[in-house]
Amino acid sequence: MLWLKDLARNMVATTEIDFSADWESYIQKGDQEAFSRIYYSHYDLLYYVGLKYISDIQVIEDSIQNIFIYLLKHRNKLMSVSNVKGYLLKSFRRQLFYDLKKQNKLSLSNQFTEAQFDYFNNTQQASLDKEENEELNNALKKSLSKLSARQQEIIYLRFDCDLSYEEISGILEISVDSCYKSVYRSIKTMKADIELMLVKSKDLFFWFIFHFKKKF
Repeated sequence: MLWLKDLARNMVATTEIDFSADWESYIQKGDQEAFSRIYYSHYDLLYYVGLKYISDIQVIEDSIQNIFIYLLKHRNKLMSVSNVKGYLLKSFRRQLFYDLKKQNKLSLSNQFTEAQFDYFNNTQQASLDKEENEELNNALKKSLSKLSARQQEIIYLRFDCDLSYEEISGILEISVDSCYKSVYRSIKTMKADIELMLVKSKDLFFWFIFHFKKKF
């Protein structure tokens, strides 16, 4: 799917580079160049994750700035982390809910977490080829729409953000077993849909096998 390729290009730095050395250099020495690399390499990822929850770009951008301002102000309190991307995603998600609640745009953050995540929200679908790829995109969207918001969130973190079950459990504050079971059930549901669609589009089936099965 082309929209996934577009998203992947925005996240290439976070999927191919280990930023642990930059993180250590920043928290131990105050290395501003290392901090800048972390910031610019993860900004797009956090931005697109934010769009999965809300369409208010200003709130998303403010929340991203808030977590990095915190990192600047409290460097001496920061600890080593095993996965910088996972740490930033968890921090951003928490900050976003906090900022929304602070602005009276959210009454209960837990309700927002469970109900508002939308896998397909603002995913740059305008760049799709309107004849060949729109059919595939719509078929996948129909399949994903049958999943709960929490299932969509876990699928997104697992397959689009390339996070481990352990990292996802830390971000969402649920057990690793719950993450695994959610992915298993989601893939089972989607597989059944894809098999029914296979007659119309074998390309979608092969994409599904490649994109999901290789990481499951």
